[in-house]
Amino acid sequence: MGEAAPDSSSPTGQNKGAVILGVSYTTTFLALLFVTGRLFSRRRKLGKWAADDYIVLFSAGLVTLATAFVTAAIAGGGGRHSSTLSQSQVQLVSVLILVGLTLGALSFTLTKIAVVILLIKLLHPSQCHTRVLWGLVGGNVLFMSVAGLVFFLQCMPPQALWNQYIKHKCWDPVVATSLATSASAFSALSDFYLALYPAVVLWSLDMNWRKKLALSVALGFGVCAGSVAIYKCTTVSNLNNRDDFTYTATDVIIWATVEANCVLIAACIPMLMPLLELWFGAYFLSRRTLRLQERGVSTTTWGETALTTV
Repeated sequence: MGEAAPDSSSPTGQNKGAVILGVSYTTTFLALLFVTGRLFSRRRKLGKWAADDYIVLFSAGLVTLATAFVTAAIAGGGGRHSSTLSQSQVQLVSVLILVGLTLGALSFTLTKIAVVILLIKLLHPSQCHTRVLWGLVGGNVLFMSVAGLVFFLQCMPPQALWNQYIKHKCWDPVVATSLATSASAFSALSDFYLALYPAVVLWSLDMNWRKKLALSVALGFGVCAGSVAIYKCTTVSNLNNRDDFTYTATDVIIWATVEANCVLIAACIPMLMPLLELWFGAYFLSRRTLRLQERGVSTTTWGETALTTV
């Protein structure tokens, strides 16, 4: 007679490892596809990669590395209750999770730099507005840096974050949680602003409405990243559950991974125009434009050329 299946209501039977890996692998694979498409498009159109392309490539490497650390954490017992693991397993899994989360945060913070570079090239904002855009990036870097430092230094020695069995003294966890939640909220605000600002500019231009809609969607995918960041705010407090960190941190891992990959996808979608032209033709956004071109009528507008020349 075969062994009975583990009781999912008991700590031993509860395991979120498969969910974490499924979400991480799926979203990371999709993000890497978009990154590959972006790099191919830029190489095909410009013959080289620009600074923002290298930033995106580096960010993609970070999120891939983060996924590797998460995979190692799951293999070591991550996603299961700490009470079902040995002391050494808990320590190892906790370290791997913390490293993975740190790499993921670095990824979506750096990717925003590439997004701002694109928007400045594409929309030519005023000097004041340019400062606002860079201020959002600087604010993200500052918030994430402070939140990260406070989180890792909230206990003395810092090893107490993954080893509760050593003598230690920690601050009130509310401090680290509040800063981490504030950083996530500011990240969400930045994502929404960077996604909606292009749409406001585009709809004020004299352009075919289908093209306006298509370009607004292409430049506005950051709304998805912002929505994920908002929900992630509700899970950040789980990082302070030292007694069952290997299990409660899983929600943060899932949403941090989704956020990092959504920001990467948002940074890549606007740069896929040459690839889409290769598949669907140079005027796939407007059949009317193609008909006018065939009749010898000039239809060159900012909207038709901008995304293929930045």
